[in-house]
Amino acid sequence: MTIAIYDTYCGSLNSGDAIIMDAVTQQLNQLFPYEHKVRYPTHYPLSSKAIRRIKKSSMVFVGGTNLLSSNIFLRSKKNQWAISQI
Repeated sequence: MTIAIYDTYCGSLNSGDAIIMDAVTQQLNQLFPYEHKVRYPTHYPLSSKAIRRIKKSSMVFVGGTNLLSSNIFLRSKKNQWAISQI
C-alpha cells in the first residue's frame, strides 16, 4: 500500500509547517508503520506523473494550516495549493 502525503513544509520557510508535518509524520508512522509513504510538495506545481501516482495511492493525507478551501482551484493570494489539476 502506498500513502501520499501533501507536505506543506516542503519549499516553505515557515517553522510552524515543519512542526505540523513532524507531528503528521509521527502519527502516520504509528498508524501505518509498514506502508510506503511518498511526500508531495504543496508549494510547487506537481507533474502529471506525480498526479497520476497520487491518484493510484491507497490513501492521501494533507497536513498544515490555512491550506483547505472550499475551492482548491481558486487562484488567490490565500491559496497555498500549487495544484492546477487533480
